[in-house]
Amino acid sequence: VLGREMQEGFRPFLQTMESLTKVIHLDMGLAMDAYIDAGQQRLKQRNADLERLDAQKQLLTDTIVHDLRNPIAGIQGFLQIFRDRTREVGASDQAAIDEAERACAMLHTMVDNVLAISRMEEGLLEVMVDRVDLREVAAQVGNTLRPFAASRGKELRVGSGSERLEVRTDGALVQRIL
Repeated sequence: VLGREMQEGFRPFLQTMESLTKVIHLDMGLAMDAYIDAGQQRLKQRNADLERLDAQKQLLTDTIVHDLRNPIAGIQGFLQIFRDRTREVGASDQAAIDEAERACAMLHTMVDNVLAISRMEEGLLEVMVDRVDLREVAAQVGNTLRPFAASRGKELRVGSGSERLEVRTDGALVQRIL
């Protein structure tokens, strides 16, 4: 316990210290506010940049999908015309037409997958739930990809039991995943 005279002598010092403490706290608060504001401005700029990039990506995806669908449809149409005109061709020519049609179907599926991924990223992918036999879906994917595997010297086999394996899901989405 200090005497009254000593307390009176320390009062200006204590007041000065209290004032300095308030100034330091105010200065620190202002600096923190400025730092937070600068961070928020950078975050807003990054978000704007990301939105601009996302819009450009979407435009590119839409353009690619559109530009690929037309030639694929044209090829499929010409293959159908060729098939109709070549009833008298041999089995090897028919097999070549079948292979070309499968390749077109695979390209069409790939284009659809790009579009589906884009929609999924935007949260716009519609899921169509129905009863689906997973064995049938796997067999379809195997049939589609088997020529692709063979062209690379590989054999693709899809094995399954004899019973149906039915689930409630989006068959087209499962097919894309496979």
